[in-house]
Amino acid sequence: MNRQGAREVEDLRFSCQELETALKLDPEFVEAYAVLARILSWLYRNWGEEGGLTASEKAVTEAVKLDPDNVSVKYAQA
Repeated sequence: MNRQGAREVEDLRFSCQELETALKLDPEFVEAYAVLARILSWLYRNWGEEGGLTASEKAVTEAVKLDPDNVSVKYAQA
């Protein structure tokens, strides 16, 4: 992984931490679940992030429970 790729992964992991913090404060924050799912899936697909796929599926499942018709949720499911 080059320096730019390493920085990108670091930034995405930080974003995941921030989204998880937001979800602790508001467990019904549907968009946070959807964005978290997309980031985790991306990390898994592009960087082989261990556990990313399972965590992504869990976030999507939570988002669907809260608001199955939400556009962000549908995008995360794709």
